[in-house]
Amino acid sequence: MIVKSQRQRKIFFDGNSLSNFAGGSVANGFEYPMSAYTSLTDGTRPVFYPCGVGSKRTATLTTDFLTKILPLSAPNDIVVFMEITNESRDGLAAQTMIDNVQAYCLQARSYGLKVIVCTCPAGKLSGDPSDTVTRELAANVILRATWSTFADKLADVGAVTQFDSQADITNTTYYNADQLHLTSAGYVLVANAVYPQIQTLL
Repeated sequence: MIVKSQRQRKIFFDGNSLSNFAGGSVANGFEYPMSAYTSLTDGTRPVFYPCGVGSKRTATLTTDFLTKILPLSAPNDIVVFMEITNESRDGLAAQTMIDNVQAYCLQARSYGLKVIVCTCPAGKLSGDPSDTVTRELAANVILRATWSTFADKLADVGAVTQFDSQADITNTTYYNADQLHLTSAGYVLVANAVYPQIQTLL
C-alpha cells in the first residue's frame, strides 16, 4: 500500500518593518514573528516564512503577495498580516487604510490561505502628520468591527495597553527612540497577541 506523505503547512508573516528583519536596533521586527512562532505548541508548527519588508504600504504588499507568497503557498497555509502604520504616515484616511487591508486579506483567502489580520500599535516618526496616531487608532476601531468579513482571525495588537494611545509612543521600555519601531520588550507583546490566534488555526 502506498501512503501519500502529508505536506507540512506554512506560515507567512507579512507586513512592514514591524514584521521584518533589518538587523538593526530600531527596525528589529523579526523578533516578533520569531517569538510568536517559537511560542506555538511543539509538533504543530508550520514552516516559518518571515516576509515583512520595511517601508512597504498595504497596497504594495497586496501586489507583492502574488510573487512573494503565492508561489510558495498552498490552500490552508496561514498568513499573518500587519500593516496600517505606513499608510497612516502617508496621511490616508482610516477607512481607506482598512479598505486596503481588506483587499490584501480577500486576495489571500481567494487562494485558500487562512488569514490572521492584526491591528497596529500606535506609532509615528518625527515629521509624520500630526494626526498619524489618531488615524491609526481610528483604523483599528474599524478593523475590530469588520475583520470577520474578510479574515479568519483578529490579533488585536493595537489593544495592548502599552500600544493603544498617543502617550504610549514615548515609553522607552516598549518603543525605540524613533517612537515608531519597538524594543525587544515591545515585540514580545506583539507576539503575545498574535501567537494564540495562530494556535487556533493549527
